Amino acid sequence: PPCLIELKSIARYEAAAGRADLVSVSLSGPDATRAKLAQIGASPRRLWFALDRDADVLIALGGPPPRLPLAVAINAFGRVCGRRTGLLGTETVKQWVAKCSS
Repeated sequence: PPCLIELKSIARYEAAAGRADLVSVSLSGPDATRAKLAQIGASPRRLWFALDRDADVLIALGGPPPRLPLAVAINAFGRVCGRRTGLLGTETVKQWVAKCSS
């Protein structure tokens, strides 16, 4: 459920990100994800699907224990410059864009 709340706000997050890329990563697989997105009326501009086990992806990006929702900011050099477990919010997106761009 928390991830669905985040996805309902994806358009606001994308607007807050401006020209920065915002990517949603699904742990549920293409068919289940597309059905859920259609159900809640969300359509991220960029959607990737994780091929590894859910817990492995979450630990690799957020550290143990695996928790959702997880948002991670990665700069142009591939370094993590922001990480948040829990609901994200547009202000955090704006802060990450500024922090990760410098």
